Amino acid sequence: MNPSSPRLQAVQYSIEVEGIVAPRWAEWFKGLEVSFVACSSQPRHTLLVATLPDQSALPAVLARVTGLNLKIVSVTPGMPGCSS
Repeated sequence: MNPSSPRLQAVQYSIEVEGIVAPRWAEWFKGLEVSFVACSSQPRHTLLVATLPDQSALPAVLARVTGLNLKIVSVTPGMPGCSS
């Protein structure tokens, strides 16, 4: 490994989707933490928290989400939280 080459660093993303993801879909989100988010200004949403090796892994995760016909509300790097 070349010492001057950049190292890949894990990145955390929170992906907020509209509605509640049924527990039976958990298999589709292997490696992601799925948690319920209730925002007073928003309808009920599900927050998927992904720790990925780098940003290049994000499109595959988003493809899984859209493959389930879920509406993506927001994708945010860093700590999870409700969208404004």
